[in-house]
Amino acid sequence: ISCLMNPRELLKACQIPSVPIVLREILEATDNQAMTSAALEKLVLKDAGLSFQLLKTVNSSYFALRSKVKVVSQAIVLLGFPTIKNITAGLVLLETFSKMKKADQDYLKKVWQCSIETAGLVKFIAKKESKKNQENLVLAAMVHHIGHLILAQYFGDQYKRLCEGQLFPNCEAERVELGLTHASVGAELLQQWKFQEELVLLVGQHHDRKNFIEDKKQVDYLSLADQMILLLESNPGLLELRENELPPDLKNLLKCTETSWTDLSSSLRETSSEAGAFKRV
Repeated sequence: ISCLMNPRELLKACQIPSVPIVLREILEATDNQAMTSAALEKLVLKDAGLSFQLLKTVNSSYFALRSKVKVVSQAIVLLGFPTIKNITAGLVLLETFSKMKKADQDYLKKVWQCSIETAGLVKFIAKKESKKNQENLVLAAMVHHIGHLILAQYFGDQYKRLCEGQLFPNCEAERVELGLTHASVGAELLQQWKFQEELVLLVGQHHDRKNFIEDKKQVDYLSLADQMILLLESNPGLLELRENELPPDLKNLLKCTETSWTDLSSSLRETSSEAGAFKRV
């Protein structure tokens, strides 16, 4: 049954809570140039569960740290404010949904894993961009799947049927069958939670690149990373293909972002080998 609600009405029907206090404070803190590591650590330590998950994440192979990080202050020093902000934003979103009724914990973990993989890939693809643009893209990658969690929460079995054995359903199938897309719903939540407008636009239009009104290269970076991770989910052999054998949309994104397929596939082979990525379903 198609949904007749708009994204705002759907969020209200799902009883999505207001922005968690710890997330609001951390987003404000990391934008404050005078903020100290000790002050940021104090904010993170307000939530013991968040602190534990943060350390678990930064010690994963995605960050390739030489030694194990044991305390939050060490993580902040090694990875910096922007990275801690990005990880924290994703973790708080995940925790918020894990506490809701009918939350599928296994699905939540898969979505988080996919978000981490996309964030790592988009940072690699956008390595020639400014640090600010890189961090905005990483944060967008961390949260761009949040709409899937909302649709899964509201539509339940109908949403699962749309997935057809994959982690996420096709965006067009969402629009036709549900009347909404994960991108529009996710963007509405991020807007309500006071994320920056540029990031809201990236999340809301990463499947609608032609209508992106800002720097189109930014949404191309996110779209390429998103598409690559999802394609690898269903076809790990993709990395062994030559560039001329790739799907047309993928080849176009490589061209738009000036990304070398040789460098990209090599990096992904290394990542998937170290982290056991692309083996969730």
